Amino acid sequence: RRDVADALKTSTANRAVAELSAIEYDMAEEIAPLFDGIGDNTSDVFRVVDATMRRFRQEMENQMVKTMESAYRDALAQVDPNLEFNQYDYDVVRYWAVQWVHPSLMRTMRSRRNQLLNAKDEETAMSILSPDGVKYRAGFFSRLSDTESSRVVEHAIVVGYRRLGVKKFRRNAIVDNRTDSELCLPFDGLEYTAEAAANVLP
Repeated sequence: RRDVADALKTSTANRAVAELSAIEYDMAEEIAPLFDGIGDNTSDVFRVVDATMRRFRQEMENQMVKTMESAYRDALAQVDPNLEFNQYDYDVVRYWAVQWVHPSLMRTMRSRRNQLLNAKDEETAMSILSPDGVKYRAGFFSRLSDTESSRVVEHAIVVGYRRLGVKKFRRNAIVDNRTDSELCLPFDGLEYTAEAAANVLP
């Protein structure tokens, strides 16, 4: 079951990165031409840049929520195909969006904007904003996607078991090439309540 959950986390993270990057390509195509012959007219240009970035940031946030919700549904189905995505699940995904996704995307857009302050032409702006640009700072989306994919899948699995009536979970430490025996073995056999198990399973 752990392998299945890990595969879901990985596929969700990869999907999220691809979706966010596609949106950022569109943003780059719209913003970079504004820097063609910008000269000293920076204030007018950056008013448009800021409005455009807000619009694309919101699109990214909406897309992340859809991806997280899809992964949550898939994780519930791994526990039991009959488990339904309900109002609690809807609310918790949107809480995470406000608590984690929104601030992360705000920081990312702020970083991109700060880089643009030194852009004097369209080519430089494109190299900063486009995911395949030479000045593009990679890593923002992969960190966000990895973190939120793990959060969603692990939480949904625990919630699924709770809905099936499971009250406690016992940790079984498996020593292999993916685990650290010094960190994991001391917790072997430890029991957790369902409420406290979010970081234990899968």
